[in-house]
This record gives sequence, C-alpha cells and structure tokens, in this order.
Amino acid sequence: MKSRKGLALVAALLIAALSVFSLVSCTEAVNKETDTPEGYVLAENPAVDYNFYYPKGWILDKNEGMTGVYAGISDPSSVSVATFTPDKDFESKGLKSYVEGLFPDEYEKNFGNVELVGDMTEGKIGEYSAYSVVFKGDISGNRYQFKQTFCVHGGYLYIITYTALADNYELHLSEADAMVSYIKFK
Repeated sequence: MKSRKGLALVAALLIAALSVFSLVSCTEAVNKETDTPEGYVLAENPAVDYNFYYPKGWILDKNEGMTGVYAGISDPSSVSVATFTPDKDFESKGLKSYVEGLFPDEYEKNFGNVELVGDMTEGKIGEYSAYSVVFKGDISGNRYQFKQTFCVHGGYLYIITYTALADNYELHLSEADAMVSYIKFK
C-alpha cells in the first residue's frame, strides 16, 4: 500500500501528466480594480481556497481540489494546481525536506527514465515559502519535462505542476512561472 505522501504525489503527477494543455503569452500588468492580471481570467472554483488566473481564451478544467488550464491537443503543455492534506510526518520534516525526499523513489513509481534537472530552488508564492523541482520522465513513450512548485498554506500542501514535452519545455516556461506568481490564497 502506498503512503499518503506517495498517493498525493501520484495524483498530482497523473493529473498533470495525463492532461493535455497549452499556454499562451501573458502580461505582467494587473487590473487595479479587480487584482486580476491584465489579459487573464479568474478561475472561479468554490471548492478551492486560492485564486488561480489563466490567460483569456484558454479552457478551464476544474475538479474538487484541482484546477488546470488547457487550450487543446496541438501543444501538450499544462499548468495545474492540486491541493492535499499532508501526512502526519510532514510538519516535523518541513517543506524543504519533504520535497528533497521525493527523489528518486516517489517519481520512479510513476515515470520511466526519471532524471532530475538541476537543483531544487527556493522561492515564494505570495508571502509563503515555496520550493520547485524540475525533472524529466517518460509517459506512454513520450518524454516530458515537469516543473513542480510546492507550497504550504493553511495546513494544506499545494503542488503546482507545469508539464510539457521535453523538447518544448522552454517554450512556455515564462508563462507557467507567471501563472504561479499570480496565485493568491483566500
């Protein structure tokens, strides 16, 4: 039987990996009346406790505890946000140790030919600490590259995943990073 940590990771990775999404360009401007970034739309989902903004014209796909955006099947790039209750050991480990402890075992349970790309990086989502990891892995004969950003807020673990075919990873990275920076916790 898999651990809660493993199941949470599996769910987040499968949501990101099996979804086919596309990103378009964004701007850094913010509409001062609504706090919505210019050229973006608020993904309204009462089941989640964050605001997620996506570019106008994209298709929103949402489920309880998960929000994702996509434009079609011609470019399998995506950004999704999944929310989990961390296991009881999480608090004593802390976010950084949790993220560091995922490689390689947890990822190898879900992907073939897993390869860590670079080092884990520290950042913030709003005022909350965040850690990101970039890796490559095979799914159904295709090579993908992922950037996962982990953050804790209100006792929940948030995993924001950017997924792209490995050869197209750089194409939408700046848009994916902007979408992560626009997340606002309620």
